[in-house]
Amino acid sequence: MVQRGPQIRHCSEREHSHACGSGIGCNFSQEVQSSNLGCGLTVGKFDLNSKLNKAPSVPAMLYKDCLPQIYYARSGCHPCQLMFVDSHAHIDGTEFDADRHEVIQRARDAGVSVILNVGTGDPHSGVLERAVELAEKHEGLYAALGTHPHDARLFDDQAAQRITDLIKQSGRAIAWGEIGLDFHYDNSLRDVQLDAFRRQLQLARAAPLPVIIHTREAEAETIEILRSEWQGSDLPGIMHCFSGTREFADKAMNLGMFVSFSGIVTFKNANDLRGVATAVPLNRLLIETDCPYLSPVPHRGKRNEPAYVVEVAKCLAELRGVSLEEMGRATAENFARLFNLDLSRG
Repeated sequence: MVQRGPQIRHCSEREHSHACGSGIGCNFSQEVQSSNLGCGLTVGKFDLNSKLNKAPSVPAMLYKDCLPQIYYARSGCHPCQLMFVDSHAHIDGTEFDADRHEVIQRARDAGVSVILNVGTGDPHSGVLERAVELAEKHEGLYAALGTHPHDARLFDDQAAQRITDLIKQSGRAIAWGEIGLDFHYDNSLRDVQLDAFRRQLQLARAAPLPVIIHTREAEAETIEILRSEWQGSDLPGIMHCFSGTREFADKAMNLGMFVSFSGIVTFKNANDLRGVATAVPLNRLLIETDCPYLSPVPHRGKRNEPAYVVEVAKCLAELRGVSLEEMGRATAENFARLFNLDLSRG
C-alpha cells in the first residue's frame, strides 16, 4: 500500500482562532433559531449542545488537533486557499462522455480542487478499470473501488480479486466503495447484499483502506454489520449521501465514520436532515455531489456535477453560521485527514 502523508502543521493560537471562529469544531455550543437561510431554506430550532456535537471516539491518529491546518508546499506557511473537495462523484459514467474535460475544468474554476470518483456497476464490465484510468489521468482526481449493493449479485471471488489487484497497482485508489445495503430498491436479494457487504468490509480491512458506505432503509442492519466487521479496525469511513437520523449519525460516528452530505440537504423538504447536518461536529463533516444525481438547489432538474458541491458547502455554512471559506477549508481538511493525503500534490 502506498503511504501518503499529509503536509500538516499544528496551528498557532492565532491561526487556531481564525480556523475555528467562535469555537466551532472545538467547544461549539449555541442554539440555531428557526430562520430563513440564504440558500432559500428554513431550519428549525436545534440544540447544538447535544451528545452528537461531542465527537465520538475514533482512531487517535485522526484527531491530533481540532482543525489541523493543511499547508501547500508551493505557498510556504500560508494556510490553504479557498478550496472544496467533492468526496463522492461518478464522473466516469456515460452521462459525462460528451463533456468530461469541461466538467472537470468547471469544477476547478469553482474551487473544487479534489474529486473522489467512485467506480460502480458490474465489477466484470471494466467500470473499475475506467475509474482508475480517469483518476490517473487528471490531477486532483482519486478513485474508490467496490461493488454497490445494487450489484451485489455480481460480486464474486473474481470481482474481489480484481478490486484488490487494482488497489495494489494504483496509488490513486484510496477507498473501498461504495458498498453497503439498499433495501429500498432491492436490486439484489437482501441476503446477497448482506453477504457482499460483510465480505467487502473484510477485504477493506485487509487492504487496508477506508470504506464508503451506501445505506438506504437498512440503518439497523448497517450498524450491526459495521460493529461486527469494522469496529476495532482503526480505519475510518464515510457514510455517503447521508439522509438518516441523528441517532444513526451518532452510531456511525462512534464506529469511526465521517458524515457526508449531498444536495439533498438543500431540498425544500429536508428540514430534519438540516437539523442533523447542523449537529454533526464540524471535524466529521464532508460534502459531496453524488453526481450526476441529486443536483442541489438552485440546479434542481439539471445533471449534477462536481462544481455544484459549492452549493452544498454554502448551505451547510449558513446552517452553522460560519463562512463559506471556513466550511470549504474544514471539509477539505477532514478529507485529507481521513485519507492521509497531501492535497498539495494533487
